[in-house]
Amino acid sequence: PARMRQSRPTLKKIPTYRETSVTLLGRARSGHWMRFLRIGRRVQLARLEQPTRSIDQWVELLRSGRADERLHATKALRNLSITSQAQMAVAAAGALSHLVMILVDGTDEERFAAAEVIANLSAHPDVQSAIVAAGGLTPLERLLNHVSPEGQLPAAKALRNLATDPEHEQLIRRTGAVVGLLRLLDAAPPPVQAQAAGALGNLSAVEAARPLVALLTTGALQVWEEVVAALRNLSSDAVHAPAVVAAGAIAPLVALMRRGSDEAREEAAITLANLAAHSSESKCAIVAAGVVAPLVVLLEDGSAALRQAAIEVALELATAPEG
Repeated sequence: PARMRQSRPTLKKIPTYRETSVTLLGRARSGHWMRFLRIGRRVQLARLEQPTRSIDQWVELLRSGRADERLHATKALRNLSITSQAQMAVAAAGALSHLVMILVDGTDEERFAAAEVIANLSAHPDVQSAIVAAGGLTPLERLLNHVSPEGQLPAAKALRNLATDPEHEQLIRRTGAVVGLLRLLDAAPPPVQAQAAGALGNLSAVEAARPLVALLTTGALQVWEEVVAALRNLSSDAVHAPAVVAAGAIAPLVALMRRGSDEAREEAAITLANLAAHSSESKCAIVAAGVVAPLVVLLEDGSAALRQAAIEVALELATAPEG
């Protein structure tokens, strides 16, 4: 009998503005694997200025200070909110309502800084609902449509994090964010494209299948890992998997197994295994696309994670009529 395997989605979080990149693995309550990827970005405010005030004092300045003081407080909170403890403290101090207000009617510089704080806070699962309750979704969606990547990037990061909670997915969709994220896939700089891809993947936006696949052939190298992770999410759903195949994903995924980073190759292999699990036609198409040669390379010379991913593909393909 055919071997049945549970498809594995990827949920990615981009928590904080750190200077290093760390990858963590954990298991979701559903039994699926989740990958949480932290992507760094240097903060712009000198850290030496942070200890001069407590979080409560910065939030009070955010509430009642002059315009220049509010901006200074917002940037300080951005720097401070890089740990889970600080994220909870900033939210508990009542910062969210003021940050959302800045998103709505602040200057561009103020809005960008506020969005960065909210992107940091959105990394904490216990703060996400408070961001939604404070009315953060609509102004974040509007910021996706700003002409500057300085606004687009933190907005996409925040929505990506918030979309890891299934209860928020439909709320985010109702703001029209999917349209803005699709626009960013088409025309934004690569760092913004990467975050837009991650957000669309967490939203399981099947309408993103074709532009995501296009980025596997025309996009920058730094975008590939996020794109293939989004396709992995879509491929884990039996309803969405045919759209991934119809978008022409199989050939570029096989190509990525030959030339991508280790993470991109692993994600590509798992995506192909997911697609193979859903359809005999997909299994045949994957074999026809030349997957055997890169599979052999991964099995012989890959890391433990790559070998396991290659085994998953091979086991799925072994049930194909021509297998």
